[in-house]
Amino acid sequence: MSLTSVCARFHTALELIGARWSGALIHMIFKGAHRYADLKAAIPGINDTMLARRLRELEEAGLVERRVLATSPVRVEYHLTRMGRELRPALDELVAWAHRWIPLPEEASATPTSPSAPSPSAPSPSAPSASFTPTSLTPASLTAASSTAAGAAG
Repeated sequence: MSLTSVCARFHTALELIGARWSGALIHMIFKGAHRYADLKAAIPGINDTMLARRLRELEEAGLVERRVLATSPVRVEYHLTRMGRELRPALDELVAWAHRWIPLPEEASATPTSPSAPSPSAPSPSAPSASFTPTSLTPASLTAASSTAAGAAG
């Protein structure tokens, strides 16, 4: 296998799950939200158009299966396929990484009292997140997170 084919596969995978809202949708389906309204309620800021588009893209990519239940009224649920379920270890690691390195918006603007001391309110890297909230990251917030984490690691 050539380096080029590995890079192309990695890039395609990252673009697929890294598209805005896609990772949050997969994460929430893992956590048990299967209905459209539940997914919309669980992901702050997502609108109907984007939710429908991302679900359709994930379905076309083979990660999500749309199930129409013959109930009255008709119910539609979204479930992960085998391919989608196999993302769980990677997403769990990404969540742990995010807890270590990405500050919440209010933490990024706060001045730490000691760069090497963890915040008492900061979740542990192994603790599962209660909910996933996508944030808009800026170069400044990432720089602040990197320098804070580098100080903690050093």
